[in-house]
Amino acid sequence: PMLPIFALTSAFVLNAAPPLHCSGRGAAPTLRVKGYFASRDVRLVSRRAEDVAAFQERERIRWDVVYDEDYYAFHPKGLGLEFYPGDRVEVVGDVKVKEIENARGRTGVVTHYEFDDEYESCQTCSTACPVTVELDEA
Repeated sequence: PMLPIFALTSAFVLNAAPPLHCSGRGAAPTLRVKGYFASRDVRLVSRRAEDVAAFQERERIRWDVVYDEDYYAFHPKGLGLEFYPGDRVEVVGDVKVKEIENARGRTGVVTHYEFDDEYESCQTCSTACPVTVELDEA
């Protein structure tokens, strides 16, 4: 049976952390601030092997569904990326993020990293800010 396109695309959302969290017992959930950064504006603080493995598995499935190709035939060791969803990073550049005048020094979690999969990814859709980070509360 064919799956609706939204079912296929939603399976590949790379969010590593939910956008809402509770800040205390009985408190209403608050929305965390999401920022978009150039790679040079964030520094890797920590990376968990299980986050990288989960990313590689999602890519393996995506390649099978979208390209009908064996992911590991093209990338025997998986894609080596600068950032993976789930990475903890620190903002090292002077960047305004919504109401935060300068996010330098703030930390957060990478929720998405825009990358070229070296197959048929959109070559014209590149961005100057490929790293999406959900910032921790100040």
